This record gives sequence, C-alpha cells and structure tokens, in this order.
Amino acid sequence: MENDRSSVITLCGKEYEAVLSIKATQEITKRYGGLEQMGNKLTNAENAAEQIDEALWLVTLLINQGVQRHNLLHPEDKRTPLTEDEVAVLASPADFAEISKSITSVVVNGSKRSVESEDEPKNTVDG
Repeated sequence: MENDRSSVITLCGKEYEAVLSIKATQEITKRYGGLEQMGNKLTNAENAAEQIDEALWLVTLLINQGVQRHNLLHPEDKRTPLTEDEVAVLASPADFAEISKSITSVVVNGSKRSVESEDEPKNTVDG
C-alpha cells in the first residue's frame, strides 16, 4: 500500500489497494449525495440485489482509485482497472461481509485528518 489512507480489499486471494480519493468522493457525492448517504444506502437498500449492486459499484470505484494512483506514481508499472463485472466474478457471496468491512475501512482511512501539535503552547502570557 502507498500509505495509511488506503486499505486492502482481497478478492480471490489477491490484494487490491482501495483508496478514497477526492475523485472517488466526487463520484460518491454525485451518486448518493455524500458519504453519510452512501452508508445509509448500503445498509438500508430495498433488497439484497440492490445492496449487492451498490457494493459492487463502490468497491470497484475504490479499487480503481488505487489502480489510478499506482499508475500515476509508477508509470513504468501500469495496472489495468477492474470492471464491475470482473469484481462480481472475483467476489463470492461469502466475501460480501468482508467487502462491506473493507469499504468501511477505506472510507474511515480516507477520511482521517492529521492534526499536528506545536511544541510551544499558544496564547501564553509572558510575565
């Protein structure tokens, strides 16, 4: 993995780096209205087929963001993006719970904010 803001999604024993990038966030916002609404859609889908479709779209998006980032950082070692159909073939129904956890992990890791502390406290009175 390139950094701690990504997560690994395993399909058929192969690890794929998944990334919540700004581009992925834009696509999620277009489709759902935002990250919170995405979570609601995944957990409150009207039926299992809809939930699977949404999870496939999302996991494909996140994996392909990892592929695109890899390709930008390593132009000499290009990887091919996956299609939703390929993800559907690589993932088994038994993988679904793990994929859902991985999606959550990617979103949490991608949403982390770094806070740096300063050595000297602010707003002190010299006296």
